[in-house]
Amino acid sequence: MHRAPACTLLVLCLSVVLTSASQTTAASIEAVPGKEYRLHKQNGPWQIMVASFRPANPDGTVTEGKSPEELAQDLVLELRQKGLPSYTYSQKAINERIETKDKLGREETRKFLTTYDQVCVIAGNYNSVDDPTAKQTLEWIKKFRPKSLQQEGVSWLETQRKKGPLSRAFLTVNPLLTPEEIAARKHDPLLVKINSGGKYSLYENEGKYSLVIATFSGKTLAHLGDSNSPDALEAFQVSDNLNEASHNAWEMAVALRELNANIDAYVWHDRYQSVVTVGSFDSADDPRLRRYLAVFQAQPGGDIDQMANTLRGLLGDASNHFGVSAGNSGVKFLTIDNAGSHGNEHRMWLFDPEPYLMKVPERR
Repeated sequence: MHRAPACTLLVLCLSVVLTSASQTTAASIEAVPGKEYRLHKQNGPWQIMVASFRPANPDGTVTEGKSPEELAQDLVLELRQKGLPSYTYSQKAINERIETKDKLGREETRKFLTTYDQVCVIAGNYNSVDDPTAKQTLEWIKKFRPKSLQQEGVSWLETQRKKGPLSRAFLTVNPLLTPEEIAARKHDPLLVKINSGGKYSLYENEGKYSLVIATFSGKTLAHLGDSNSPDALEAFQVSDNLNEASHNAWEMAVALRELNANIDAYVWHDRYQSVVTVGSFDSADDPRLRRYLAVFQAQPGGDIDQMANTLRGLLGDASNHFGVSAGNSGVKFLTIDNAGSHGNEHRMWLFDPEPYLMKVPERR
C-alpha cells in the first residue's frame, strides 16, 4: 500500500479578502480529477479558510506518499464534488539569516522564520462576512470529515472536544487583495471605529496615498512536526489574535517616528490584519516616494555593505537600527532595544519585501 507522508493538516489563520460571486449549485461546480483550481483575485470577496497543509519533516521534505499540494488538491476536489467552489493557495515562508547586534553592540546572526511553506484550501464566494449562506456553509465544513484526509500518514491538530480535522475553519478574506482593494469594497463602520482616535492613525494622513511597508496578520499559524510533538504545540501558539497584530503595528510606527529620521509612519487596522504605512503622497508619481522605497524595499542579491551605506546616507545615525538580511532576498528589518512598557525589551521587525501604495481611506 502506498503510504501518505507524515503530512500535518491544520486550519491556518490567513488574511483574505475577495470580490463578488454567490454560492452556486453542485451541478454547476466543475470538479475534474487532476485539474488544479487555484485562488484568483476575482474569487470572493469573503471566503472560508478550510485548512492548511505542510510536511511534518522539519526540513519541509516529503520522503514518501503525497505532498501537501496533492493532499490540498484532493480536498479541493472532494469539496467541489459536494457543490462547494474551492481553491488552493500557496504561501511561501521567509527563512533568512539576519546580521544584527545585541544590547552590548556585539554582532550576531539570527535566524528569522516568519512561517512555514504551506498550501491552503479556501472555499466559497460570498459578498460579506454576514452572508447567511457563508455562515451555514462554515458550520457544515466544521463538522465535515473528508475521505481525502482519512488516510495513513495524515494527522491534524485536534480541538479539545475532538470535533474533527476541519473544526478550526473560519471566514476570512482573499489573501490576494491589498488593504486598499479591501477598503474600496465597502464602507465598514467597524473600520471607522477601530481606526478613529488612535495615535498615528492613517486617518490623520492628509495625502491621497501612503506606502505600506509592513503587514501584521491577525492570525498566523505555523506548525512543525506531527500533532503529538512538543514543537507542534509550541508553534500552534504564534500570533493568534488581532490585538497582538495591532499592537505590533502601532509599536513599529512609534519606533519609526522616534528615530529622528523624518519618517512619518501611520497605522491602519482592518478585520484581519494591521499595516504600517509611511509618507503622504499626492500621486503614485510623487518624487518623495523614491526615498522611502530606497529605505524599505528589499534588494534581492544586493551587496549588504553598499545597502548599509545607502541607508546611512538617507537616515544618518538612525540607520544603526536598520539592517539587511544575509539571505538572497535582501529583505530589510528594524531593531529597537528600548521597546515595551518598561523600555527594556528588544524588538525586531521585517519590512514587507515589496512596499506598495494604498489609498488613504475616508471616514465618510
